Amino acid sequence: KPNGGKGDALNYGLKKATGEFVACLDADSIVEPDALRKMLGYFKRNSVMAVTPSLKCTPPKTVWQRIQVIEFLLGVYLRKVFAYLGSIHVTPGPFTVFRKKFFDTYGGYDTSTCTEDIEISLRIQAKGYEIENAVDANVHAVPMPTFMTTKRQRVRWYKGFMENTQKYRFLIFSPKYGNLGLFV
Repeated sequence: KPNGGKGDALNYGLKKATGEFVACLDADSIVEPDALRKMLGYFKRNSVMAVTPSLKCTPPKTVWQRIQVIEFLLGVYLRKVFAYLGSIHVTPGPFTVFRKKFFDTYGGYDTSTCTEDIEISLRIQAKGYEIENAVDANVHAVPMPTFMTTKRQRVRWYKGFMENTQKYRFLIFSPKYGNLGLFV
């Protein structure tokens, strides 16, 4: 299909998908062979609409990649803590598994944001559903190789985070949404 961005490509795939579960996967991600099986176990509760993995880096080759290895390892810990608190704010693009009925009911990915993985996580929780984390399901992403590529990626992430927190500002400090509004 013509390039329309990641969200557009994911929506195209959602229209074709017929299974109970769907997963998004970045082209440069490496999913460990047992990750999917470990993640599917978290869907026993009907309230769980997405499961995130432990996102780690492929072996680093540059100083900037080594820094990101540490950052991603900290992220593994924080995502599990946020899952425990019911406040995961991003379903990582490199690999996340979703219950397809969420998309069938509430629509596909928002193509107006540069961080569709943040938007969908906030929407899932705004609708009263849960996101879990499978800490033992490992996925490896290629870290950015230079300072400038890292900076561009992070500026996009933070811009998208700000756009989505504006869109979902009703979550902030609302007792109805629990820890999500307090911590994120």
